[in-house]
Formats: sequence, C-alpha cells, structure tokens
Amino acid sequence: MSDSRIFGFILVMLALAVKGEPVRSQQQPFQFHLVEATIADVHRGIQTGQLTCRALVQAYINRARAYNGSCNQLVTEDMAPKFLPDYATYAAAVKATASLRD
Repeated sequence: MSDSRIFGFILVMLALAVKGEPVRSQQQPFQFHLVEATIADVHRGIQTGQLTCRALVQAYINRARAYNGSCNQLVTEDMAPKFLPDYATYAAAVKATASLRD
C-alpha cells in the first residue's frame, strides 16, 4: 500500500471519528427468560408484552413443581415432623424465641 493510500485511509477514519457517528452494536432484541431474571427484566418483559403478571406467577409455579414435585396433602403442624427434616430443631427455636420482640 502506498503512503498516499495510507494517509487517505487515516484521513477518512479521522473524519468519521470527528463526525461523531455512534457505534452500533449487533445487539439481539430483548427476550424474557425466567431463569436469573432481574426485577428490571420482569418489568421490561411486561412492558414489551412478552409477559403478564399471571404468566409470571404460573412460570414460577411450574418451575417449583419441576424441581419439587407436586404436593398432594396439606401438612399441618402435627404432621410436620413426619415430612420436614429437622422439624424438632425448628420447633425448639420457635419456642425459645417466642417471648422476644418482633
């Protein structure tokens, strides 16, 4: 490449830089995903029409069901020791702190 071409190239690049054209990225359009969603993501999902409050709650229910299974029985305090590990420790802590202020 000759010196005049290099100089011309540099001159064009400087002219573009001085003009102040913003650099445009190839950013993907926003797509809501529940996993690791922030509050801002939820707001943006609702604002863009990709999500409703009802759909958000249902998505969390579906996710909990997928990880935890579904419950088919109400667990009362009397039944808790049977279903919840270390319930006795929890109950003792509740009893020991019952007289403390909230």
